[in-house]
Amino acid sequence: MKETELAEQMIKILDDGDFEIFQEVQIYEGIGSPVVDIVAKQGNILWSIETKTSFSMDVLAQAFWNKRYFHYSSVCISHKNDSKARQFAFRVASKFGIGVFVIWPDGASREIEKAKFNRKAFTSQIKLNEQQKTYAKAGNNNGSRWSPFQQTKENLIRYVTKNEGDRLSSLVAEISHHYNTPSTAAGCIRQWINNGVIKELRIDRGRVFLNDQTGIANENSIIR
Repeated sequence: MKETELAEQMIKILDDGDFEIFQEVQIYEGIGSPVVDIVAKQGNILWSIETKTSFSMDVLAQAFWNKRYFHYSSVCISHKNDSKARQFAFRVASKFGIGVFVIWPDGASREIEKAKFNRKAFTSQIKLNEQQKTYAKAGNNNGSRWSPFQQTKENLIRYVTKNEGDRLSSLVAEISHHYNTPSTAAGCIRQWINNGVIKELRIDRGRVFLNDQTGIANENSIIR
């Protein structure tokens, strides 16, 4: 069973519990910030679930650090025959209040360990939005996720669609973005457009247009 398939089974379990489900959630902004496979929300309660086919110390460590930001932290693993290492991993999970779900190949499931409630969770770090519900599948191995950059990109394209031909400096002042300063935003946006990362747009003489043609050479083709 692949991790994405395991995650799909876990989401079905959560759906039955009337949770809002968010997938591949970046905990906070910045390079190297951790990403949670599944976040389940019910009222003000946030629950993180890491889905992994193997029950390793790595997934337990990840779930342990998730406890800092979530009220509950669990792992979801595929069923395998018990071993001493696996039994030890269950004991570690219990010791640190980490929940454990086991999924069988036929879709049957069992909650082996219940997660303990953390009333001091730093949930203010968790930024959830509608795009995280469907943008990327939980457990995917290509790094796909909704990020602050993706939100900035969406805001940018939406603005240019309505205000095509505005100067980049004016555009930056009008949209919500994740950069610290307008000058940083303008420089980075120019770079991402010219490098083809934001391929939907092009820059011509300092003005931003929808890129509805192919093979157009952007101004300052690559900024290093």
